[in-house]
Amino acid sequence: MAELAIAQIVGGIGVSHTPTIGFAVDRDLEGDPSWSPVFRNLREVRDWIVDRDVDALFVIYNDHVTSFFFDHYSAFALGVDDSYKPADEGGGARDLPPIAGHAEFARHIGHSLMASEFDLAFFRDRPLDHGCFSPLSLVNMSNRQWIAPIVPLQVGVLQYPIPTAQRCYRLGRALRRAVLSYPEDIRVAIATLILEDEGSAAQDDATAVDPYGQMHGIDAVPGTYPFSLERLSTAYKLNAFLHDLVDPEWRGRFKEDPERHMAEAGLSSEDRDLIRRSDWRGLIHRGATFFVLEKLGVVTGVSNLDIYAGMKNISLEEMLATRNEQITYSVAGKSSSS
Repeated sequence: MAELAIAQIVGGIGVSHTPTIGFAVDRDLEGDPSWSPVFRNLREVRDWIVDRDVDALFVIYNDHVTSFFFDHYSAFALGVDDSYKPADEGGGARDLPPIAGHAEFARHIGHSLMASEFDLAFFRDRPLDHGCFSPLSLVNMSNRQWIAPIVPLQVGVLQYPIPTAQRCYRLGRALRRAVLSYPEDIRVAIATLILEDEGSAAQDDATAVDPYGQMHGIDAVPGTYPFSLERLSTAYKLNAFLHDLVDPEWRGRFKEDPERHMAEAGLSSEDRDLIRRSDWRGLIHRGATFFVLEKLGVVTGVSNLDIYAGMKNISLEEMLATRNEQITYSVAGKSSSS
């Protein structure tokens, strides 16, 4: 009897998704002393993917309020499309070709995880932001061609409540079973950080769970403003306005006449004043999530480091003095290569 062909997991990859990687790739900064170690190390990962003849990368990432917004925010959203384009994050989409999706494998994963009682959302026709494309543009690309197709799993971690570490651990176990039950001989690498449980096995029981357990004490940490359902309820319109700057037509209207555009969108006088003055700390206090401020920064020509400095009420020079490398950056896009 012929041996049944099944998928196998050939390894796991843990890598930063910072937008600076895509920023450096698009500006061809491999020869820059600040960037050459990053290029060298991540290309070792790329060589590993090629040497292992990987057929699919299962990419666990988080979207930065780009293709997903808080009008419908899922804990786990699985991509089941045939291809994925890079997202516009406020400065135009990066000049990268779409990456192929392994749709058949993704659908199998979806069936298996649902059978394991992980209630997933499924998405198609959505671009992916730097959480996915930034590292992939080094570790999964050669001569501007993608090496392996992907299956993206977006985990919602930007609005509390978020999935617990235990829930994510159980997801990892269910994901392993899902991969190994795929009836095709493919080699899969899981692009995420692997955590192993070295303690006693968790037991499911009927004990009541404190719904706010993971949040207890967080408000007492100075300078911490957890972005929760409660905070969103007070600043939904502000977050929605800033999120929509990923739409070229919307940001064009903002650039042409910001006062009129903000008024027509129904922003409060407080919101308009905070945006007008680029009061980054005030916007956070108001209830904006950082990842929409990042988009406003791109549109108004302000780097992430300027935003960080504004939040700390220090100059950009003072902010740069705290960094190992004296560089500024924003999320990558067409403007980053100009």
